[in-house]
Amino acid sequence: MGNCQAQEKITEHVYKLNNGKSEIATISDFSILEGDWSGTGLGGQVDELWMPARAEQMHGVFRMEENGELIFTEYMTILKDSLSYLMKVKHFSPEFKGWEEKDDAIEFRYIKKENNTLYFSGLTAVRKDANHLDIYVAFKNDNGTTTEEIFTFTKNDNTNEK
Repeated sequence: MGNCQAQEKITEHVYKLNNGKSEIATISDFSILEGDWSGTGLGGQVDELWMPARAEQMHGVFRMEENGELIFTEYMTILKDSLSYLMKVKHFSPEFKGWEEKDDAIEFRYIKKENNTLYFSGLTAVRKDANHLDIYVAFKNDNGTTTEEIFTFTKNDNTNEK
């Protein structure tokens, strides 16, 4: 990636934005996420759905299950603030109790797009081809170390739905 002072590599695939500025983008740059996806991550089965952009925002939902049991869900949005684009994520328990405080969310600041890869501070999304999406997320551990988790998705074929 360019401009070494603007971002710092924190895991094999994930960067964080330091004091630099995000690359200029439009909401259409995030369309590589669009679709209905299923796959694996964090040791379970995962599903993610990103709707097409409307009103200059994208919205998505995520769920994770393990051994047939729902572990958690997420509601996600990509929106523009005064600095650049930002992905916000709110987590919910199976009983739909929020993990974050009412007005808080996990935030991933947009860094840049290169070909079919979106770099956010703490998250990287790679659209490998029309039917495959990998999402790498950096997790900060209790002991201060950072580990990378991969979510591997295949696009669901919904062409036969009525």
